[in-house]
Amino acid sequence: MLFPESCVICLSPGFAICDDCLDEIFSEHSERIRDEKFGSKFMRIYSANPYDDGLKDAVVAMKYPGYRNLCEPLGRAAAKKFSGLQVVKPVDYLVPVPLHLNSERDFNQSLDIAEAMGKFLGIKVLDAACWARNLPQRASLSMSERFEMPIDSFKILKDISGLRIALVDDVCTTGTTLLRLARACEDAGAEVVCAYTLCSASAYNSDRVN
Repeated sequence: MLFPESCVICLSPGFAICDDCLDEIFSEHSERIRDEKFGSKFMRIYSANPYDDGLKDAVVAMKYPGYRNLCEPLGRAAAKKFSGLQVVKPVDYLVPVPLHLNSERDFNQSLDIAEAMGKFLGIKVLDAACWARNLPQRASLSMSERFEMPIDSFKILKDISGLRIALVDDVCTTGTTLLRLARACEDAGAEVVCAYTLCSASAYNSDRVN
């Protein structure tokens, strides 16, 4: 009754995820950096961790049972790692990947993660995009189907012209979702400096990832 929640990793009472498990998951040298091309440009994607071990369990719990309380500690822990990385240009806003049009989830985990990152990094969050198409959620698709996402999958709802932005998502698998959103933002006049994700899945498998 006193502690209605427990750590999703070690089951310690009183925390969505405890500090000890966060420290263990977000180890000092586990981040991944990859460059992906969209159009004639490249975007650097920073992932705080690989999609494995404890973080995998936490992300699945966050997305599928919908354990929203995990977004803030995971986003904050990832931002702590990103704060030590060198980003060439300053960022005006963090722009999260929007929730799918057909999602049954009542919150956007990427937005909540972005809010937590923004508080730690001192960067404002702008919820500026939505899906332009009612596409299947990424978790249900094969690797080849993920790459076939239409170029015009997103539309921008706010004036972002002239802004330097960083995109935010929970998991990066092929990077296609981030690249399509980056293109929409660039077409709307923004400069996409980079993207931040909690974790990176280096190869697609049958597990439910983004």
